Amino acid sequence: MSSPLHVQLIRNRLIRIGAIPKPKPVPIEVSNYQRQQTLALYRATLKETKKIKHDNHLRDWLSKWIRSSYRKNTEVTSEKMLRTKLRRAKRELRYLHNLNEGSLPDLERALRYAYARVGPLRHELLQRILAQPSPPTQRLIKDNPRSAPPRYPPLLMHLLTSQGASEQPTDPRKISRPPTLPARADPTSEDAHLFGPLSKRREKNIRWRYFGGLIKAVYVPLGTVSGPYEIVGIAPDTITRLERLAQGTGDDGSRLDRSVRRAYRRILGKTPIIEYDAEETSPQDSDEEPPATMPNNNDQISPTTSGRYITQLSPLALGSTGRGTDKPLHRPPTMPSTAAAWVRQAIERDVEEERQIKWKRLQRKRLLQALFGSREEAKNLNEVLAPDIE
Repeated sequence: MSSPLHVQLIRNRLIRIGAIPKPKPVPIEVSNYQRQQTLALYRATLKETKKIKHDNHLRDWLSKWIRSSYRKNTEVTSEKMLRTKLRRAKRELRYLHNLNEGSLPDLERALRYAYARVGPLRHELLQRILAQPSPPTQRLIKDNPRSAPPRYPPLLMHLLTSQGASEQPTDPRKISRPPTLPARADPTSEDAHLFGPLSKRREKNIRWRYFGGLIKAVYVPLGTVSGPYEIVGIAPDTITRLERLAQGTGDDGSRLDRSVRRAYRRILGKTPIIEYDAEETSPQDSDEEPPATMPNNNDQISPTTSGRYITQLSPLALGSTGRGTDKPLHRPPTMPSTAAAWVRQAIERDVEEERQIKWKRLQRKRLLQALFGSREEAKNLNEVLAPDIE
């Protein structure tokens, strides 16, 4: 018999805060028929992956992913979970069968996962970029270590602000101050004087939420990125392999169809090639004072103390612009830079003017309520004086 609802809610809350340990799920006993059905699906799925001959990386990644998925789900805790896992396994087998039969959507889906455009492999490569050393951020709440805003390592900052390294380049000013952050976050602003300062906890949540949105739009590099702190991708020759496949030559020497070549060119359109341009400097040429403490031997210190990342795309890269239509990336801007700057300034002036009007209305309302005790008289005077004040 299950516990009452309020007892379950209290138990879940205690487990969430760590007051009581989380109960271990008890696996159910699987029948021989269900075990044989699972093994048959496993063998059939691996057999379908071995039919992929033109791309060794895609075949190896699919085989590794299938083995790890089945090994992870060896124990189930309910009949419902078992039916769900079997239904998912049949669906994945159908996807692989359609891929070998020439289905272009299933091929593009598999390529996005295998080449880290989405999925767990992308998350793994992204964690390597986030682990790049960078200066720590200052805590918003003094005694709370979890109140620090997110860090933006140099390579991540470059990916966010460069053309071709994310879905849309981000203005560095928006990274330092997210556009979703209210004006009250600045204690010297007028909104902070009128409505009070913004909560530091809320400011931290807004900054982390904006950081998460930016991370989703980043195209992680697949090759090795050099620099003061080297970041290893899938393999050093990944871009070379993708370009060879995009030109129509498979790993087995076969000639690929036009639709398959375009699928690989779309992957190249979302795969930036990052290079590090280092400027050699020596301690004798630098005017800076030596550090007070010597670095540890484990720190990766190189003579290149200054440099910059450079992003470029493969000449075979394509960007999808609609259903069945492709055109090369690096499109020229649709508006001159001077005109775009003028439009930006005009929008900022309009926003500032609207903010001033709202502030005047609020001041007028408070002044009339302070002078006249009756709200009806203040409302009538407000309607009469509104055109003169604005």
